[in-house]
Amino acid sequence: MGGGVSTACAGMGGYTGYGCLPWAFSEADLDRERVLEMKRRVLAVLTAAVLVLALQTVGRAAGMGSLKLQLVGGGRPIRNAEVVVYRAGTVVVGGYRLTETFGGGFVSEADVLYPELAQWLARDAGEDGLRQRTDDRGEANFGALEEGLYLVTQEGQAGGYGPFEPFVVILPWDGAEWDITAAPKMDRADLDQPETGDPGTLGRGLLGMAWSALALCRLLRKRREYFC
Repeated sequence: MGGGVSTACAGMGGYTGYGCLPWAFSEADLDRERVLEMKRRVLAVLTAAVLVLALQTVGRAAGMGSLKLQLVGGGRPIRNAEVVVYRAGTVVVGGYRLTETFGGGFVSEADVLYPELAQWLARDAGEDGLRQRTDDRGEANFGALEEGLYLVTQEGQAGGYGPFEPFVVILPWDGAEWDITAAPKMDRADLDQPETGDPGTLGRGLLGMAWSALALCRLLRKRREYFC
């Protein structure tokens, strides 16, 4: 029938292998239309991808990150553990200015490396942190975190493990990584404690106490609390 109008399509337009149409399209016209439709769909997908990337870039420019905790004990996820994240300090030149909750002092970038810092901050943690319980995978996710210094703790035990030792996290990590995953070491809560009369254990304990005292004195001096 070619590109003409059939009797069945009289008054309606053109006839093709696709039936009567309200206008006279040839087979070539329909092929071009399919190509254009495909291009429109691809363009829509690309536009959506660019928009998502732009939103992520804006979020990074605004200083927003995330922290994912993974708690595992004996090769299995630890469920229903209550973990708390506190924003302990804001970024200043050379380190971090602690929030009022933690005394408002100054912590240098070198101080962050001391494990005693987390223990010291945990004393004043309070109730104002972000709280979550780990899911069936042993994970807890904290999003929309601003740039700064964070304290991470666990309250109570779960699944026979914990709580883990408090630790600190900085965002962005290493100046670039905004999405951090942390898997703190989990110890069983029912492990037998070493006998205090063990000379080796006692010696190591005294050495650790001395080291902690030196690190704490260094930090207190930076906060102008001259107790040491």
